[in-house]
Amino acid sequence: MFAPDSRRVAFARVLGEEAHELYVGEVMERGQEVRVTDDSRVLAGHDWTPDGQHLVFSSNRSGRFGLWTVPVAETPPQTAAVFVDAVSLPEPRWIETGLSDARQPSMAAEGHRMLFAQDQRDTNLWMASLQTTDVARPFIQSTRRDERGHVSPDGRRIAFVSERSGYPELWLADRDGQHPVQATRFEGTTLDAPRWSPDGRRLAFSARPDGHIDVFLLDVDSGLLRQLTTASSDDGLPRWSRDGERLYFTSNQSGQWAIWSMPAEGGPMIQETEDGLVAEERSDGRGLLFTRPDSAGLWWRPEPGAAPQRFAEHPGEHDWANWTVGTSGAYVLRRVGGRVTLDLVDYETGAVRTVTTLAEHSERAVPWGQASLALLPDETHLLFTRTDSYNGDLWLIDLPDNER
Repeated sequence: MFAPDSRRVAFARVLGEEAHELYVGEVMERGQEVRVTDDSRVLAGHDWTPDGQHLVFSSNRSGRFGLWTVPVAETPPQTAAVFVDAVSLPEPRWIETGLSDARQPSMAAEGHRMLFAQDQRDTNLWMASLQTTDVARPFIQSTRRDERGHVSPDGRRIAFVSERSGYPELWLADRDGQHPVQATRFEGTTLDAPRWSPDGRRLAFSARPDGHIDVFLLDVDSGLLRQLTTASSDDGLPRWSRDGERLYFTSNQSGQWAIWSMPAEGGPMIQETEDGLVAEERSDGRGLLFTRPDSAGLWWRPEPGAAPQRFAEHPGEHDWANWTVGTSGAYVLRRVGGRVTLDLVDYETGAVRTVTTLAEHSERAVPWGQASLALLPDETHLLFTRTDSYNGDLWLIDLPDNER
């Protein structure tokens, strides 16, 4: 996005998974650029104020998407030392709109009005039978997003991520979806799908409270929360080993996303694969299944050090987390011709069987880019995230003098 003087350009740089920052560079000075935010959050559009003194941008830096403004130096980047040091970056100021999920801001030429989009998405947890032709039904729902559920090994409790408190937090509910209780209070970070330990006493999940994705462990009964990873890398999407002794997770500490593991109580990390995003041990004990960046399908590593083999053609590239392991095979999400199905890939033969249809006329009904599937322990039902509504509106507001 060019500044009004056409000498500078503002752009978003992707630094990691769900980690974007705003930069400003001189058009005629190659390589001269400075960072103007230090949030490691998702950006959803930005624009210059007409005087070129500020940038307005959309970010989830407070947990939900909103609009912010930050001053930008007029001087060339190489002389704007105040913006080079992340410690001294100016603090963005929130723009009051009275609306949530505000994105894609656009300033009017006269400077006192702003156009922006409001994203209105409602996700809920649904339950589908894997043994009958019964239609899937809503299971946990609210007026805010409820998603990324997981069922305890004894089938008595459900952990899920919800924004019903105003922020994404971890919640717990009974086996019937009733009596939800908030389990975390980060109040302004992103959380990924929780995973119950095999003994049902702990939950592993990833969150980004301080700029980097890290693995956390929650003792369900005591509420004690531990942060297991503390490196400057992004470490997330944990999955338990079958014996509950180790956690597999994805990390970019080697320079690219790869599967690593560590003791569940914390300790030395081991790189398990050259690359990878989500990994889980096969339930028959024969190796590790995982997905890879920019690649469709599931891969199988029979034993440590062995070359990975392609195990299944699905899930798709953007559904890298939409799969789970079962007793006789891996359940994978498949999107074809407007339908979303759950397929079972047999461990021994590789045969693929469609178990149920999750959506008939909309491939977007089940979100991608997140873990949306969870089996009940007896594999009779599937808990999954469904997008029940996805709408947007355009809003035009007048800005107070101090926000222009």
